[in-house]
Amino acid sequence: MDCQEFEELSGAYALDALTPEEKRLANEHLAQCSACQKLASELQATVNLLPLSVRLVEHSPLQKEALFARIQSTSPNAQIREHTRFARRRPLRRRTAWRALLAVAALLVILLAGMTFWNVNLQHQLATRPSAPIVYIVHGTGSSAQINGEAVFLPQQQETILIVHGLPRLSGTHIYQGWLLRNQQPTSIGTLSLNQGTAVLRFPGNLQAYEAIAVSKEPGPGASQSVPKGPIIMMSSLKEPATHGQLQEEKTGHILLTGSQGKWSAHV
Repeated sequence: MDCQEFEELSGAYALDALTPEEKRLANEHLAQCSACQKLASELQATVNLLPLSVRLVEHSPLQKEALFARIQSTSPNAQIREHTRFARRRPLRRRTAWRALLAVAALLVILLAGMTFWNVNLQHQLATRPSAPIVYIVHGTGSSAQINGEAVFLPQQQETILIVHGLPRLSGTHIYQGWLLRNQQPTSIGTLSLNQGTAVLRFPGNLQAYEAIAVSKEPGPGASQSVPKGPIIMMSSLKEPATHGQLQEEKTGHILLTGSQGKWSAHV
């Protein structure tokens, strides 16, 4: 007998329902296979718990009275024959009932183990799954309509990346500065680094707490405080993130988002 054959008969082995020849072969296999020994021990442990799950039932006085009356009305010889017949049937009935209970218990153990494994695996997947980035499309204003880009919030890192394309080169000490607006009050988020018409600004925080995002052209050389001193060249609402279709229509193709080990990164 090999491991596969023993696994097929393991339930019957624990229930003591094998033929003498099958039991002999199973014992010979168990003597040299530690894996099947463990399987047999686990099933036997389940079998040993079954008596504890059976609740004893106390008969009512009326049932006892009816039983005694029937016994008294029966002749002694008939009582002996009935007792002998019942004694012969009782082991078979008890064995059949125990086997049914053990089969149900074994099935419940298997189902419970499977559901537990599935639940733990699902929780692990949800816990380690990276949150998808939230993207907002940004556009230039007035004569700066050629400006476009994306503001990308990364929930896992609680960080936002603003990427703006089509910005003209600056002269002198001028700089580009980013702003977030809430209740018409601007908050500076820093200056943008410009490289061949594309500017990038990375800053901490969640865009969903604000109403709009803007970029201004400031006199420099340092960032302006409290409010912009120069013209606003880009402003976009943050009320609704961009849909997949809107991102396809923009066809900017300037940003690549990749997720790995629960974190997202943006590459320009």
